[in-house]
Amino acid sequence: MARPSPRPPEAAIAGAETNPADEQFEECPDGLVVADASFRIIRMNRRFRELVELPDEWASLDVPARLAVLFAKLEDPAIGFRFVMRVQAAPLEVVTEVFSLKGGKWFEVESRPLGDAAVGRRVVYYRDVTEAIVAKDRLEQLVESTRRDSVALERQAEEMNRLRSEAEYQASHDGLTGLLNRRAWFDRLTASPPDAIAVVDIDYFKHVNDAYGHPAGDAVIAEVASRLAAALPEATVARIGGEEFGVGLNGGIATLRDAIGVASGAIRAPRILLPSGDSIRLTVSVGLAAWRSEDTPGASVARSYEAADAALYEAKRRGRDRLMVAALHAA
Repeated sequence: MARPSPRPPEAAIAGAETNPADEQFEECPDGLVVADASFRIIRMNRRFRELVELPDEWASLDVPARLAVLFAKLEDPAIGFRFVMRVQAAPLEVVTEVFSLKGGKWFEVESRPLGDAAVGRRVVYYRDVTEAIVAKDRLEQLVESTRRDSVALERQAEEMNRLRSEAEYQASHDGLTGLLNRRAWFDRLTASPPDAIAVVDIDYFKHVNDAYGHPAGDAVIAEVASRLAAALPEATVARIGGEEFGVGLNGGIATLRDAIGVASGAIRAPRILLPSGDSIRLTVSVGLAAWRSEDTPGASVARSYEAADAALYEAKRRGRDRLMVAALHAA
């Protein structure tokens, strides 16, 4: 830790005993103490007395008592005694420590051998570093606060991104089945037209709700959606109405008819287990139409859907549990 300068030259400190009025020693901005090998104080300057604020009777005490009084001012007196032991264990080395005093002050203390090493005298510098410590602590607190704020902002950003993604998902997906909803399905077909579309409707679904209740109806819709998506992994599948599903497909009509047939079979068997423990067998009616290419993408979606829906109506009219293909040039 940096110290104010200038310090008095070693010669001035070493001669303090014979020249007690030495101005450089007395006016040093650091507190100064010259002590012998037994820590008996030979001389102290005015700044040391100001920093340490020793009682009047301190000068009459023996060395252990003086040290006890001095170290009693520390937050942890044991640190002071350990500092003395370090100095005694290394008489030819510079020993430095920062002490925390009761009342919130901080001192940097540095002990240096003085003059002839055989004599064992040392000069001890005391410097009030409270402002520097406080400033350092404030800086560390500011850095830590900034770090916490940064972490909080990152978490907020992550949460906002999560909520945004969740909102976008919810806006485009059906909450019960997890499939695309009607609007998102039409948008997907507009952006990437398939070769054909199908409209799939659960037969006699009202009977399920009437006989078993709406929770059972929800379970049926969710199970049909799962089986439909699993049977048509390459298709764009959506829930476009209460018990009605839309499917965008690629491939020839014959291929698509076969694929829908497989999906219908998957829905028909095995039986669907209801929350009540009952199980039922379901069938579906399907209307399939080749993609109608119109002048605008929106018109193409509308015409293709109308054709598939008309084919679905015909499948229901003919007794349900069947697939009907719309005429290629049907209006």
